[in-house]
This record gives sequence, structure tokens and C-alpha cells, in this order.
Amino acid sequence: MEALRKAKTEKYVPPWASEARLRHHQFSARIIALCCCLAVVIGFRAVPKVLKIINRCLELDIPVPSRDAVRHWNCRDGVAILQEPKKQTGWIWMIDHSVQLGKMCVLVVLGIHKDNIPRDRPLKRSDMTVLAVSPAALRNKAEVTKQLQAVVQKFGHPFATICDGASELRQAVATLKNAEFSGICLHDTKHRIAARLKINLGRSERWIAFEGKVGSSIAQLQQTELDHLMPPARKQKCRFMNLHRIVKWSTDILNSLRAPNCPARVREKLAWVEGFKTEITEWSQACEMIDRTLKQANEKGAWEGASEALRIELSKLPACSRWVKNMRAELIRIVTDNESKLKALGIPELVLPASTEVLESAFGSFKAIQRTHCRGTFTSLLATFATLFDQCTPEKIRERFRRVGCRELREWITAAGLRDSTQTRRMKSASESRQKQSNIQV
Repeated sequence: MEALRKAKTEKYVPPWASEARLRHHQFSARIIALCCCLAVVIGFRAVPKVLKIINRCLELDIPVPSRDAVRHWNCRDGVAILQEPKKQTGWIWMIDHSVQLGKMCVLVVLGIHKDNIPRDRPLKRSDMTVLAVSPAALRNKAEVTKQLQAVVQKFGHPFATICDGASELRQAVATLKNAEFSGICLHDTKHRIAARLKINLGRSERWIAFEGKVGSSIAQLQQTELDHLMPPARKQKCRFMNLHRIVKWSTDILNSLRAPNCPARVREKLAWVEGFKTEITEWSQACEMIDRTLKQANEKGAWEGASEALRIELSKLPACSRWVKNMRAELIRIVTDNESKLKALGIPELVLPASTEVLESAFGSFKAIQRTHCRGTFTSLLATFATLFDQCTPEKIRERFRRVGCRELREWITAAGLRDSTQTRRMKSASESRQKQSNIQV
């Protein structure tokens, strides 16, 4: 009876949870790899809580590390990934900046070998290799050139590059041109389209009037029973990349107003939308064309014949006005521009990426991991950025932790200039303030 009661109270320990500890650690390589994988998805703070819930619900006894340990492991893993040996020829670089508060900005360079470009599907993070994560106080041509030259020293000149069209990036890439690198720099299709929309819509009196009405509607509806009909929140940064959301909302409102049983209250607050029905139709048709263009760019990239394929695809869609037809021509022109650069290489059947979506999504995931730290300057968490593109395994943890220890991590953080974050300065300022207050009281 005593043995039965003891068996019921004892928790089951999975064989993999009782593996030998990693040298100089209290946990096995498998537990560390599990925590690193979870941290990429849910953030390092939540990992211990999730493991405790699993232990309680499944009556397991998995060792649970602290959140600081999980953060430290992820930082070491990220630095080790950056220092891994990689191929030195045939890289296609994907380049972009990430900016937060303060003067510091971070240049990220992703790479994919020209022979590994996927066909008929978007790029995934597992396709990409992180070549550089370079913080700097400036992001002008001279500084970016210096950073890219450092990447060249490690990996050789790129085969081709792609960026969002920022002038400092394009100019810095142009300085790398030599016998090995023709200087080709493709533009990210989505950013080019957003730039054209900013010109075409940003100067339109009807669009400006429409945005004004949308802003007024938010104020009128947010504290009423019609809050579910509020326009989507507007983003000042890259707001033309979010055109689809506001066009979809206005189309839904038009459909509601046309319904015979439309409530009088809805008509009272939103009848103004009917005054823009012609423009909404135009914007909706343009959005459909933009969707087709981005789908082609994301899934198929740039190749000889891309512009003709897009022309055929867009010709199937309605275009009710000159403005929509002009927008269609500009979309084809954007794709043609990338195609012409690719043709200059003279390599038949070559396919290159035409979208930086995989890098943009990683920036978003990194900010989610940072939580409130994304509202300040970059912190030592930047060391974890490379883990977003990696599938962590126990074997990788054993090899990487042999190469990168606590000292190597501290050296990387110091060299990157991440010792003076916003939170560090706040704590230092508060400490000095308390010290001064204490001296006054004495």
C-alpha cells in the first residue's frame, strides 16, 4: 500500500529530461535547446512559466531554469551563430536597418546562396543565413560602407544585393562594385509600391479629405455602441503600406449603408463614406493589383519575363479609371526595373529575390521578444537576433557553447556598444538622484 501511494505521488521524469548536464551547466543540452526554441516563439520571460505549467498539468518533473538563464543561453547561441564559418562566394545579400530610440541603429545583412533560391514559394527564415548584425551610431553612406566592407572581408563580395531603396544603402552597395561584383542592387517591391502610393495619394485632395473624415470617425465612434465599426488604427510610419486595411473597412461600410435594414445611427455617423464611393472603387481595384504584384514578387522573385507575366496577370483585373490604369503601369514598371538589372548579369534562367519580407518579419519578431525594451535603445538582447533564423538542437548547443562562453559573449556586447542602453542610463540616473538626496538629508 505504501509503495502504491509513493508511486502515485512521484512525478514522471522523461528520459530526455534526465540526460547528463552540459559541462559547467546545471541543465542538459536538450533542456537548453528546448528553452532556446521556446524563447524565439514566446520570449525568454515566459519560458519558465510554460515549463512549470507543463510539469503541473502532465505531472512531469522537467528541470525549470530561470528567465535570466534562458536569456543568457539565447544570447550565447546568437553570438555563436554569427561566428560560425560560412561559404565565401555566391551570396545574395539582403540589407536593412532597424531603428529604435536614441542614436543607435543596427544594420542587418542576411544571405542566401544563389544556388539555393527557392522556386514558387516565399523565402522562409530557415532559407536565410545571418551574415552580420552591426550596431552603429550613424547610418550615412560612409558608415554603411564601412560596415559592408567588414562583411566583404568575412564572406567576399556578394553576387547581388536587395534592399528597401534607402539612399545610404544603395550608395554604399555601389562602392563595393569591382570585377567580382557588378553592383546590382534590387529594390524591395513592397517599399517601391509604398513610395509610389505616397506620391500618387499623398498629394491627392480627395485622399487627404478622406483621411480627415476617417480621423473624425474614430473620435465619434470609439465611445459609442458603434465601436465595432471604427476605422482601423492609422500608422504614421509606412502608412501607405497599410492602404489595404482602410480600403477594406470603407468597402465594408459602403456595403452596410446599401443594405435596406441599415440602422439610422450607422447612417448618421458614416453616411459620408458614400461621398467617396468612386474613389473607394478605384483604390480597391489598385489594392487588388498590388496584391497580385506582391504575390508574384514574394513567391517567384525576379526573373527574365517577370514583367510580361505580371502584365498578363494584371490585364485580367478591372481598371475603371485613368488613375487605376496609371497605377497598373507603374506596378509593371517597378517589376521591369528589377528585371532589367537581372538581365545585365547575362545569366539565363537566373532567379533573384524581389522582397525583403523575411527580414521585415524578423524585425517584428525581435521587437516582440524585446517587449518594453523596444521602446528604448538596443540592449544586449540584440545578440539573440540570429536565433530567429535557426532551428536549435542539442547537438548545435553542445558545439556552440564550446566555442562561445560568457567571456566571448561579454566581448561581443562590449564591441557592439550595447553597454549603455536606455534602461541602464535610467537606473544610473535614479541611483545618482537617490545618492544626492541622501547627501542632502545628511
